[in-house]
Amino acid sequence: MREHVLWTGKPVNRPIFHRYDHTMAVLVLGTLIGVTTWFGRADQTPADRATTLAATIAFGALVFLEPAARIVRLRRTTYAITDHRVTATGGLLGPVVRTVYLADLEPPVVHPERNGTGTISFGELEPYLLAHARFGHRVKRRHLPLVLAGIAEPAEVRDLLVQAIGEARQRRASGDHDTSLF
Repeated sequence: MREHVLWTGKPVNRPIFHRYDHTMAVLVLGTLIGVTTWFGRADQTPADRATTLAATIAFGALVFLEPAARIVRLRRTTYAITDHRVTATGGLLGPVVRTVYLADLEPPVVHPERNGTGTISFGELEPYLLAHARFGHRVKRRHLPLVLAGIAEPAEVRDLLVQAIGEARQRRASGDHDTSLF
């Protein structure tokens, strides 16, 4: 039995900063001001200056590296829906592939964004898991179900998924399913 590709796509909603990042930037800036004031005294030793430099680099990395890592992860992500399964391929340092059979999925739920894109989860997600999925953060795999983030036409993709999941469940119920696809 051959597998037929029904849809492929990539996340199109890749904002550089999210509200979380803005909050983090304010906290980091406040901490840096405090560190600079504390270590900016005239009686500062070379060790104090080295500590100030290390703190500045570490806090700066929090502000700039997390959004950069998110952008790279989402840019490398590709989604595919076939008549048997949903696959998400991506990753920061190397390819990570997540695949789930359609017949094993909960009904798809669209979480719309303000710009017309949306995130599709399978079943209702707890708010913190949905936020992690939208931001492209890594969470332990056993806690984060497969999520399609930043989809351009989420309602159309959801409708396609509803139909494909129904057909996959009918095939499974009739005994006409192939588990050798992996």
